[in-house]
Amino acid sequence: MVADEENAHLIGDGLCGSFIVAADCGFFCNGVHITPDKPIHHVCGIVNNELGEPIPNARVAVLKKGQESIALEAGKDGKFPLEQLEAGKYTLQVHEDGYLDAYFAVLIVKPRTKCERAFQVGLAVGMGCSGANLVGAKKLK
Repeated sequence: MVADEENAHLIGDGLCGSFIVAADCGFFCNGVHITPDKPIHHVCGIVNNELGEPIPNARVAVLKKGQESIALEAGKDGKFPLEQLEAGKYTLQVHEDGYLDAYFAVLIVKPRTKCERAFQVGLAVGMGCSGANLVGAKKLK
């Protein structure tokens, strides 16, 4: 799977065959969700399973032009902060053994230290669909 950050599209082969997904599309059966290409100022979020339970220690990687630049583990509560990102287009990959990975595009402008909107990442198993949505950061508390 290849992320084309310059055009905010995801290109690859999924469970449903080859695809090109525009940045404003939603869930697809390959387990990928592309968030709308709306800029954010800070990356933070939580990783949950299909039941909405936190997945502790999930791996969150930041890809820039297809290369991993930063990786961290979510906390025991499934939450993750990525405070050190500069302005730009990125792809986030969230992984935990036994689950389908989630990939999603992120556009950061005018970085801030406060998390106002957060990614709610859902990892699925089997033929499910992993993905992410932007929510108000207060919903994560």
